[in-house]
Amino acid sequence: MRSVVSYRLFTTSDTLGALNLFSRTPHAFATEDIDNGLALAAHVAVAVAEEQNDQRLHVALASRTVIGQAQGILMERFDLSAKDAFQVLIRFSTHQNIKLHRVASQLVATRKIPSSSDTKGSDHEQQSS
Repeated sequence: MRSVVSYRLFTTSDTLGALNLFSRTPHAFATEDIDNGLALAAHVAVAVAEEQNDQRLHVALASRTVIGQAQGILMERFDLSAKDAFQVLIRFSTHQNIKLHRVASQLVATRKIPSSSDTKGSDHEQQSS
């Protein structure tokens, strides 16, 4: 590699990565190439940021759906209001130090309220993933 040009891919709030251009020729990138690369990097940053936002929204929607299902199970089983069922989920999540969506997922999958032994260490292990 004899020439390299690197561009930071960023938005006003995040650095998303880098766009690196390489050449085997020394001094391969003229001023016009560098300017065009800058424009390309700006477009790539917008596309990457939009994709990340779409992924976050998808995950949030899926989590919200599972939490709603868990609420419904608690409402039906224990004759609770939606607000009270949600508070039960939050209280269990807080006391067991487990993310709310994980508590809800387990409740939906098993149709049982998770016990402490079912969830021991699960959120600490999951936080790194």
